[in-house]
Amino acid sequence: MATLIDVTMGGATICSLDDHIPVTVDLSISFYTTAKIQEDVEIEARFDICGGGTVEVRRKENGELIAA
Repeated sequence: MATLIDVTMGGATICSLDDHIPVTVDLSISFYTTAKIQEDVEIEARFDICGGGTVEVRRKENGELIAA
């Protein structure tokens, strides 16, 4: 789960870089429940123009929040 969130945030951060803007990432994850192996999940990432962002991982089946 941490890898999924890290890749999502890191990829979006790298894609948003201009020539020489330094980037700092503060990664904090709250786990609310577990996901089963091979279970389908949905990952939604939101970023604002000032540099903040959130990632939510939810069960595809019922929308239950797994991690944020």
